[in-house]
Amino acid sequence: MRWAAWVLLGSGVALAARDVGERAQAEQLLEALKSAPPAAKSATTEPVAKSRAALAKATDQRQAGDTAHAELNEGLAYEWAAAATALTRATEREAELAKVERDVSELSTQEARARALLEETTSRRDRAVGQLKQLDAAPSGAAP
Repeated sequence: MRWAAWVLLGSGVALAARDVGERAQAEQLLEALKSAPPAAKSATTEPVAKSRAALAKATDQRQAGDTAHAELNEGLAYEWAAAATALTRATEREAELAKVERDVSELSTQEARARALLEETTSRRDRAVGQLKQLDAAPSGAAP
């Protein structure tokens, strides 16, 4: 009988630790989001606000003794904070992509300029070769 009580007590503690863990994880994610770039902050305003609201509601529910709903709200707060973190990463990747696209565009322009210069140089070389052939073909005593 004692053994069964310890198992039930242990599983309840593990469940409570898991839920407190979600609250702690949500709070950590929200803290980390404070240092996000401004572009990311504007994209995460709503999920951050919803996460904070869920944490506040969970606090109120815990104080009222409603731990079941408090745990659900802590899980919800974690999910919103994780969504905000994912949005932050997506915003950062979009900024990196925009930079890569600018770099590719710049390289494409440089390539086009290099091709034009190569074509111009090739044309000059061909003209010079033609002029040399004309000079070689001209009688040696005549002045050009």
